[in-house]
Amino acid sequence: MEARSQVQISRTRSLKSLLLLLFVKIPIGQLCVSFFIVWILVSLGYPQLTYLLCTFFLIGLHLMIYLFSSHIASQLLGSHASSSGKIELVTTSIREKMGGLLPKIEVADPLVKGLNAFTAGSSPSKSVVILTENIEKLSQDEIEAIVSHELCHIKKLHPMKLTMLNVVYLILLYFLGSIGFNITTLVFFIILSLLTSSLVSKILEREADIFAAKIVGPTIFSSTLLKVGENAAYRMHIQSLTLGKPKSLDEIKEATGVKRPKSMWGRLFLWIFSLHPPIYYRIKTVNSYTSHF
Repeated sequence: MEARSQVQISRTRSLKSLLLLLFVKIPIGQLCVSFFIVWILVSLGYPQLTYLLCTFFLIGLHLMIYLFSSHIASQLLGSHASSSGKIELVTTSIREKMGGLLPKIEVADPLVKGLNAFTAGSSPSKSVVILTENIEKLSQDEIEAIVSHELCHIKKLHPMKLTMLNVVYLILLYFLGSIGFNITTLVFFIILSLLTSSLVSKILEREADIFAAKIVGPTIFSSTLLKVGENAAYRMHIQSLTLGKPKSLDEIKEATGVKRPKSMWGRLFLWIFSLHPPIYYRIKTVNSYTSHF
């Protein structure tokens, strides 16, 4: 009975994580769902009016998710206000360094594992930074590095930029459909749009990295990035042993970008299919800006 309960909890957590990725954490996820809907309409040969109505509906859906993203993220992650003294110290320190800019900082449900953080919201006053509970095991400087990175996304309105980019894609897709296109053209447009969104996402992540490094210093930020990456790799290593499909820790570190992959194809895979630049590259980038801080 207990084992069945654990399986149910695991499935619920996986579903919530998927929904979070699709609709809050990764706006590209929303775009993929939107393209899938359009793909079906094209395949079934629906008339142009259907494309127009579908476009308006999807644009409205994107904007609604953007406006209520902080509430959606809090519900999916079961987050709550932190009672940790360490988080309180981080809050005070960052407020002083950033001139008062500070949205809500919450801690996710203990079921959300790993060292991670999420940002959601339509403006600084309506945003939330959600930390996983394990982050409290880090030092105050390391937590400050992670929170500073997330705050840059809010301050620079990165969620809004990605949402607007999606809206532009949908409008272009409608005009493309109005002049007539086949499945081949649609597939080409989708691939080009997703690659462009991935590139923009990496540029914004780089901006957030440099911003955080200016707040806490490049040394602390680089070491924090490495620790977060190594923690994720170690958890994946343990999971591979549990599933009976063991992978070495070094192999996982290369696959996740903690270490620079030896093969060109491995590096290319990371740059194409990851929304963040590889950690080894992020550390190199931050350290290269040391002279400017």
